[in-house]
Amino acid sequence: TWHLVGDISLCSGAVSIVIAPEYQNRHIGRAAITGICRRAKEIALPHLDAEIYAFNTQSRRAFEAVGFREVAPEQFRLTL
Repeated sequence: TWHLVGDISLCSGAVSIVIAPEYQNRHIGRAAITGICRRAKEIALPHLDAEIYAFNTQSRRAFEAVGFREVAPEQFRLTL
């Protein structure tokens, strides 16, 4: 059975992700970010950007775990 556990989008090099609270802390977000990074490489994007609020340490850890680095306050980038 399939369950909707969140949403991820890639638009003009910007990544956004939301995981339902009951599915957080299971590395689902990290897996989704890794998958979207693979897709971005396939379509030859030079980098990916993500805006992550300072209070959202959980998202920061997930994005940093796959290689994103903070380039400005609340702005993260992964060079592909």
